[in-house]
Amino acid sequence: MKTLKKWLMSISVVFIALMLTGCSAFDSITGGKRIIRIAHAQSEEHPEHIGMLEFKKIIEEKLGDKYEVEIFPNELLGSAQ
Repeated sequence: MKTLKKWLMSISVVFIALMLTGCSAFDSITGGKRIIRIAHAQSEEHPEHIGMLEFKKIIEEKLGDKYEVEIFPNELLGSAQ
């Protein structure tokens, strides 16, 4: 009976360690930040892009430790369909 309890406890500890390692992998890759990617077809002088730059500034000022905003103008990520 004691052997079974020790075996189950060992398996439980290993399982919990693996779960914690798997959950923390994403945070170590991104530095704990979530990335918001915004793409559009307008030029960098267009009011839409200027507004998105202001959005990026506000988000990174208020939530800079949690979010990072990336803006891709001029159809850099592909054309709109």
